[in-house]
Order: sequence, then structure tokens, then C-alpha cells
Amino acid sequence: MEILSKDVFLSVILPTCNRSEDLARCLRALEPPPGTESAFTTPGDGIKRSGFRYEVIVSDDGARADPLIRANYPWATYFQGPRRGPAANRNFGASQAKGTWLLFLDDDCIPAPGWVEAYAAAVDRFPECSVFEGKTVAPGPKLQADHESPLNLTGGLLWSCNFGVKRQLFLQIGGFDENFPFPAMEDMDLQLRLGERGYISTFLPDACVEHPWRPKRGTRFCIEAAKSIGYYTNKHPQTRPTFIETWRFKRMVKILFFEFPRNFLTFRDISSFRVLYLDLLTAVLFSFTLAKQKNKGRARVPARRNTVP
Repeated sequence: MEILSKDVFLSVILPTCNRSEDLARCLRALEPPPGTESAFTTPGDGIKRSGFRYEVIVSDDGARADPLIRANYPWATYFQGPRRGPAANRNFGASQAKGTWLLFLDDDCIPAPGWVEAYAAAVDRFPECSVFEGKTVAPGPKLQADHESPLNLTGGLLWSCNFGVKRQLFLQIGGFDENFPFPAMEDMDLQLRLGERGYISTFLPDACVEHPWRPKRGTRFCIEAAKSIGYYTNKHPQTRPTFIETWRFKRMVKILFFEFPRNFLTFRDISSFRVLYLDLLTAVLFSFTLAKQKNKGRARVPARRNTVP
């Protein structure tokens, strides 16, 4: 993979919070090849590769990563995070970056060989682009109905676990919105704000990471996520019709008569019933949140004054 420019400087932003084993696996995949470490001269200079440089910034919202990095990954730069949630942690990591490009990666993802090189080559090959999104896969087939992973196989999804953006642009639009009441939908909000300014992401299938399957989060997550839906649709009222169309009666019909039978026939265990419960709960909560917004909007419309002839 040839990179012609000598000015490409990438900052990998790696937020973490009390997941030392996941973080170690991720950092091992980012480790410079043998002989590259000697090119890392001073902090801020970056790790020099053929045709580009990169740095890895770990922003830690927990309390366990510093000894791990000092002992095993001295080429990574460690910062104590702000401890105000994932959006603030990512923004803080970006604020410490020296590169002209930011590459966001989650600590439970494992970048494939050539991940950094794929972004560097794209920066050089597509100078007109300001946003890139990588491919996100899962390790093997899903084994339970209630497991999920943020897959991005064909593009169009700017998931926070694998994308790149020009640092100046990211800072100009204010980074991730830290005001969401619950950590959900910040990446969708960022993608929408970028799109409103004319910045559409370019998909890079070679910039691939593996994200693990994880059990769907439970009742509390559904309740809190509904609050973030409310915040998002208040902030972007043009999206409300889409959410109403997606999450109300038609969604419940799809869950009951299409998704549940398919899951049960595929997995034939109790996980299918757990997904049924969580999906229906989510649909009900989202519908209630959207309906409440609509009623508030009506209440704000002043009553028409009767005119006596």
C-alpha cells in the first residue's frame, strides 16, 4: 500500500474505562512493527512509518490503564480522562491530539493488520475527503439471539468505534455532543451534523476492525436510551417523522410477527424471548417519548382568539 505524501499524521483516539484486558488486545494489534519503535523520538513526533506518522492516545476514564501502558506499551500516550462519559472522553482525547487526522477506535475492538495504513492511504488518495468510515465485523456468527455488535459491512454508518475525520473539522463542529442524557446516539448526531455541512463519509473496507458480540443491555438501558432519543429528536426535529415511522405500530408488528419467529427458529432458546421483551419495551418507550414531544409541541401553540363580529 503506497503512500506518496510525507505529511500524513494520524492520531488514533482510544477511549477506555476499566477494560484492561480489552485495551491490551487492542493495543497489541496497534503495536508498531519491530524496528519501528526507534523512530519514535519525542512525544508529539509520532511513530514514523513509510510515508506517514501516527500516534496512539489512550484517554482513560477509569483507573487501571496507566500501569499497563507504561509497562507494556510505552509508544502509546496516556491521559487521565475527564470522567464525564464516553462523549467527553473521546473529545478530551481529540483535544490532546497532534495529528491532522483523528482515527476513533473503541478499546474492545481489534484492528486488522493494515488498519492504520488503510486510513493513511485514503487520506493521501482522496484529498478532497474529510470523513472516512471503516468496516466493522464480528468474530464469527452470532450464537444467541440477544447478542449484538455494531456491524458496518457496506458503509453509511459512522459508528464511533471505527472512523476518521480531519481534526480541524471535528473541533469546528464541537466534537461529540456531551449533553446527551445517556451515552447513546452521539455518533448518529455527529454524522447528521457533518452531513448538514456537506461532509459525507467515504467507506474504507480495508480499514477493518473486529468488534465482539455482546449481550443486549437490559431494561435500564432501554429506559435511558429513550431519553437520548428524546434529546436527539428535540435537537433535530426533522428526524422525528422517521423515528415515528420506524418505532411505533409498524415496528411492533415487525417484532412480533417477523423478527421473533425468525429468531426462535434460528436459535431455539430463551434468548429469543429476551430479545422480544427488550425490543417491545424499546418500541413502547420510544413511542411514548415521541408522543410526549408531539403533545408538548401542541401545548406551545397559542390558542386562536375568537373574534366577535
